[in-house]
Amino acid sequence: VKTNEKNPIQEVQSRIIRLLGKIGGNNIFLIGEVNLMAPGVENEISWDSEPRVKFTVPFHDVKSEIYLDSLLPNIVSLAQDSNERQTKVAACELLHSIVLFMIGTNAHQPAPTPYTNIYKHIFPALLRLATDVDQVTRQLFSPLVMQLIHWFSSSGKHEGEDTMALLEAAIDATGDSESPSLRAFGAKALAEFLSWSIRHQKSTSSSSSSSSS
Repeated sequence: VKTNEKNPIQEVQSRIIRLLGKIGGNNIFLIGEVNLMAPGVENEISWDSEPRVKFTVPFHDVKSEIYLDSLLPNIVSLAQDSNERQTKVAACELLHSIVLFMIGTNAHQPAPTPYTNIYKHIFPALLRLATDVDQVTRQLFSPLVMQLIHWFSSSGKHEGEDTMALLEAAIDATGDSESPSLRAFGAKALAEFLSWSIRHQKSTSSSSSSSSS
């Protein structure tokens, strides 16, 4: 019978990785040569050197600030890989809400946003979830990816680092060696970005012409 329980040495190693991940910065190199994409390891490494995703809970007498950064790797992992459908759907709904929250809190901030490093991890996951075998997952993330493309292709954001992270995720998806559906969706995302970039450019040019006349 196989078991997922870690032996004492593995548990100590995991605790060390989690500590270094929480601290962030260049101390990641203390780990040495490690496959950061190995199963389980990616969830132990911080996506940024400092907490970014802050959610303020306004209680009656005090405002509590909760940082969601440390939860994001596990939320993404559960959304993609959980074998329990209820857990998977809950993780997907939470991830969907967090992404909308991140976009909304920086909608009118100048680029780059503080979320660039996090987006580099989240955007590839969103494209994979948009082609997931589960229907609810697809219904959540396929429209969301297209909405993100419409947003980031606007003239004020199309050269930002966040936009480049989304484009790189779409390009990588088109070259995926395992999933034909992911390749097709990646190509669709790139075509949508091009179409909406042209649309935004025409809109900007028309506005400029109207202002000058």
